[in-house]
Amino acid sequence: MSHTAGDEASGSSKLFLLSLFASNVVSGVPIIISGLLLIDIGESFGYPVGITGQISTAYSAISIIFALALGVLSTRYAPRTLLTAGLLLNIVSAIGSYLSTSFPMLILSYSLTGISSSIVFPMTATIIGERLHSERRSSALGWATAGNPFAVLFGSPTVSYIAGQYGWRSTFLFFLLPVSLIGLVLVYRGIPQSRTHSASKPRGASEGYRRLFSNRSAVACLVGAMFVSMNLSNVLTYGVSSFRERFQISAGIASLTFSAMAVTAFSGNIIGGKMINKLGRKRILSTAPFLLGILTMSMFNVGTFWLSVVISIILWLFGSSSFLTGNSLSLEQEPEFRGTMMSVNSAARGVGSMLGTMIGGLVLLQHGYSALGYMAGVFGIMAVLTYHFFSEDPTRNK
Repeated sequence: MSHTAGDEASGSSKLFLLSLFASNVVSGVPIIISGLLLIDIGESFGYPVGITGQISTAYSAISIIFALALGVLSTRYAPRTLLTAGLLLNIVSAIGSYLSTSFPMLILSYSLTGISSSIVFPMTATIIGERLHSERRSSALGWATAGNPFAVLFGSPTVSYIAGQYGWRSTFLFFLLPVSLIGLVLVYRGIPQSRTHSASKPRGASEGYRRLFSNRSAVACLVGAMFVSMNLSNVLTYGVSSFRERFQISAGIASLTFSAMAVTAFSGNIIGGKMINKLGRKRILSTAPFLLGILTMSMFNVGTFWLSVVISIILWLFGSSSFLTGNSLSLEQEPEFRGTMMSVNSAARGVGSMLGTMIGGLVLLQHGYSALGYMAGVFGIMAVLTYHFFSEDPTRNK
């Protein structure tokens, strides 16, 4: 099928974009539940937060592993089929988590959402690359990526209310389950099955990995994505805690900053998607991660609460732009193996998040928030150097 036909069939449809947006909303819900309700979950099973927090570790670990496996599966199955499977896993996870009678059962059920998350974004990006003209991909990718901050913005109060009224288990049944079902229906209705995808030859997967890792620009995109995630993971993990400990504010006030950050991240994705075609991917990636790094350093080092909050809000404008534009550049690297490229790209971001929070935690224990801010900011600057000197935008060479 030609890209023109793809645009007519789905790209111009609001339902097409809504289905991609909703899929990414679904993938953001499990993290909200675990982030807000670890204490409640721990009390139910008699474990401290440090133990119950391992559901997030299991989520991250399995998402990285499966993201690499997805690179193989994407050469054999259509992206719409894999996206549907990812949303179905969230449904199974929601029911299993609600019914879990022991903590190991909960970890097993919840970890399915990690597999789902490793499928959803790479496949939504692959669908965009398969069905839209290059000049329309960035805007569509911005809308799809905006689903995650949208989930944080509206999901956090919803999860808190349901948990307060009916208990933490009910958030899986009354929120994750229906949101996943809605996403599944929208994908079924809004994304036509590709007519160009057919089963690959046995060597298809190995050929995809060979092409990817022999392409210097593609590898640079993966390394740049890892550095951006190393920066943002520290802001996301330790930012609110720094407000509470440095300025002695309440958890309620500190939590409001999450909503403000979500608004900025949402706006950054929408605006960034429109600016990519005007400014170019390389120009944005030569500036946005640098500003992200500088603002991260400032956020953890200024001595005034409100100034720190304002910086953190602005920070996410450049953070979301760096994330989106990096994904957009990755999408263009290997057109014949977009599924493999975006799957490995997802794994690289997962590795970045794990390494970032691990290193950040050690720096925080030894040297405090000020040193953490400088360390995290350096990762943003390293991302700029990587993208600027080693990556190429194939669409600018045509």
